[in-house]
Amino acid sequence: MQVTLKRRNEVELLNNYPALSGSMYAGTIHGPVEKIKETGKTYVILSLYQNDLLPLSLPEVAAGMTSLENENFKIFLSYIQLITGTPGGSSSGTGTSLGSATCSSWISPPINPPCIVYVNDKDRVLALKARDLLKNVQNIPDQNIRLIEQKKLNAEEKQLLELSHVDIVIVLGRAN
Repeated sequence: MQVTLKRRNEVELLNNYPALSGSMYAGTIHGPVEKIKETGKTYVILSLYQNDLLPLSLPEVAAGMTSLENENFKIFLSYIQLITGTPGGSSSGTGTSLGSATCSSWISPPINPPCIVYVNDKDRVLALKARDLLKNVQNIPDQNIRLIEQKKLNAEEKQLLELSHVDIVIVLGRAN
């Protein structure tokens, strides 16, 4: 009886405080990112910073996505966040995410969209390729293609990069 009560309390605690599980994973609004990266794929977050200053065209963005996919870029729309808990169980976002704010929160000094941020030095070539594939959607100036300085990241940010397998973050649009 005591063991059953203890287990029920553990489940209730995990449902209300998923961080107690100690488990972390990367996820999107559609669910968790797979644990093993697909061979030969470049993982890209494509986030649209929409406002009245520079409306983006649906057909142009869709064509740009198709161009990226044809070159083995796996696209995640919007954002990926670090989540504590278990997929399919109780979980909670930690507040650490890669998405539309990446250019201003992961880069120093911050830059405004449009921008492309890449994770490793070797990914610069892929970032430039992505820029070229998206040239009909929006021009992204060279000074807005930047490397994330991993030595400046906190532990949660480093963990998100590791769990998400993200190589590049692209933010299209323009900040106010």
